[in-house]
Amino acid sequence: MTPTFRMDRHPVVFLRPHLSHPYAWVGHIPFAYLLIDLLRPRQLVELGTDSGNSYLAFCQAVEHLGAPTRCTAIDCWQGDEHARFYGEHVYSTLRAYHDPRYSRFSTLLRSYFADAVGTFEDGSIDLLHIDGLHTYEAVREDFETWLPKLSDRAVVIFHDCNVQGRDFGVWKLIEELSARYRTFEFRHSNGLAVVEVGSQVPEAFRAFMDTALADPDAMRRYFEGIAATILDPATNLPVASGAQPRQVDCRVYYRTGEEGYDERRSLLLHLPEGSVRTMDFRFVLPDGVRPDFIRIDPTDLPGVFGLFRLALEFEDPQAPDGVGFVDIRKSGHLNAENLHPVGERWLRFASFHDDPWVEFSLAEAWQVVGDRPATALRVGVDYETVLLDPTLQHIAYEHGLALAQRAMAPQLPPPVDEERLFDNLSQLGERTQVVEQGVQDLGSTASHHAAELEAMRALVSGQLDLIRSQGDAVLENKSMLAHQQGMLEQQRLMLEQQRILLDQQHNMLTVLTRAGFIRRLKRLVGIESRTKEDQGRSR
Repeated sequence: MTPTFRMDRHPVVFLRPHLSHPYAWVGHIPFAYLLIDLLRPRQLVELGTDSGNSYLAFCQAVEHLGAPTRCTAIDCWQGDEHARFYGEHVYSTLRAYHDPRYSRFSTLLRSYFADAVGTFEDGSIDLLHIDGLHTYEAVREDFETWLPKLSDRAVVIFHDCNVQGRDFGVWKLIEELSARYRTFEFRHSNGLAVVEVGSQVPEAFRAFMDTALADPDAMRRYFEGIAATILDPATNLPVASGAQPRQVDCRVYYRTGEEGYDERRSLLLHLPEGSVRTMDFRFVLPDGVRPDFIRIDPTDLPGVFGLFRLALEFEDPQAPDGVGFVDIRKSGHLNAENLHPVGERWLRFASFHDDPWVEFSLAEAWQVVGDRPATALRVGVDYETVLLDPTLQHIAYEHGLALAQRAMAPQLPPPVDEERLFDNLSQLGERTQVVEQGVQDLGSTASHHAAELEAMRALVSGQLDLIRSQGDAVLENKSMLAHQQGMLEQQRLMLEQQRILLDQQHNMLTVLTRAGFIRRLKRLVGIESRTKEDQGRSR
């Protein structure tokens, strides 16, 4: 008989995770914790890891619960068109966090999925997470390729089952699988499908599925509620502390007049670790690429940015070093708040949201370049202020919600009233200082508070022991008092009986006195006494 599922038996769902951007999977981390608790898998494999939010959560739960699980994350760590394309720093950052903590039972396997499948034995995987390329063809191929590797206890989960745009096809595969296997779907955080593939899944997991399928809305609300304590559903930013500061990347998109912007047609460079400063980027153009438009994204974080250089580099035999430049600083489109230029920063803009960018046309530049090969774009960016901390990003979002929803301007708008804008930034700075000071104060007093709490705990414990001993004494005294009260009550009853008897005697004497009986009795007693005396003399 399948046991009843009770959520209160699984407090593991309330662990606090380590987070890094992007945050699309973060809302499912509490359920990831629960899965490890229910399945206690012998082997877990994840296909598609990116920065590691899902995989690190699995590892965290394995360590916390002491589960006998061997974990493997498989990814090429280059990105794709559905997730994003990214640089080497994503892999290096993940490995720096993962290896010291989990390498004794976990492996980051840098490989393509199809190349890695042969390293696993058939029937060996109890939990498989598929989160690679999300087209229908790709996700179906991943599932079918890895199906022989699944054990009779296996469960498979698929991310992004609630996304139907951008050529996503996970939802279509889940519709097909639900006809063959028991399936439950969460709808928040792009959706997560849970598929019961094995015929001998653990009873604890079967009980969860019974409960979830009997009342799916209640189960979804429960996990959405826990997820909201980690990730704000309105901003998709972490709520609690622990999220890692973001890496600052600068990306240039390029397109022709008939194309849209796509990460497959983009160039990416990132600032060195821990450095946000003035940068002179050189984006090397692919051979033969002659775009009509470029879009510069200085980063995907709120902040204040300045451009001090924007030029197209080309081969020029007549130049001293064989390289020529065409300035392309013309009017364009801006998805931010235009500021007054300062010094060499001919274009400055501020963004309270996470998508600042500026677009320019290259039509005039190509007229100058002619048939000569273009080699690179030179972009100079001054990062005046960048909000790396998720807590500060929340504050910026609150200040600039309207800016985050504004439409693309047809041209660079006139500069805003900087006094008003920087009043907001000053308020933001003041709140930043308050937050930072609060963090410092918490850090400096943590040990003191811990000592105080320990002292209070000892005091309370001592007081509880004293109260218990006093309580025992009170109970004993109460018992003695009750016994004494009983004895006193008996004595009172005896005295009451004696009083009644005395009253009766008194009443009788009163009656007899009134009747002259006592006087006659005394006389009679006196006569009898004299008679006895006379008799004695005569003898």
